[in-house]
Amino acid sequence: MAEPLTRVPARAVASSLERERADLARLVETMGAPARDAVAALAARLDTPAGRRGVETLSWLVRLVVTLPPEMVAGLARGLAAANGALSDSSPPTVAELIRLARSPGVRRGVKAILSIVHELGTAEAARRL
Repeated sequence: MAEPLTRVPARAVASSLERERADLARLVETMGAPARDAVAALAARLDTPAGRRGVETLSWLVRLVVTLPPEMVAGLARGLAAANGALSDSSPPTVAELIRLARSPGVRRGVKAILSIVHELGTAEAARRL
């Protein structure tokens, strides 16, 4: 059985795995009690190479999110909800609709943010393969 996640003090940790576990514990702590049992069950299945990569990626995302101001995190959550709604639409947008969307400064800022995230993920993955 997996060791339960507990609050890890913000201190220097000895290993990368311990650091990843601390980041995950902080995320779960912010999500509240319902998430704790689910994460504990999931943690039991993460002791594989793919599981470790998943934890590293999740930890990277957590570090990214905690550096953002709360209003940006809220905007990110709204954007993900809107994206989910857009993906469930039965018909794809027309070119004219996409062009209208691209005129919005908010859309352009969002695209820049997404491309920055994709760049960092790609850079991290390339460094890991070396």
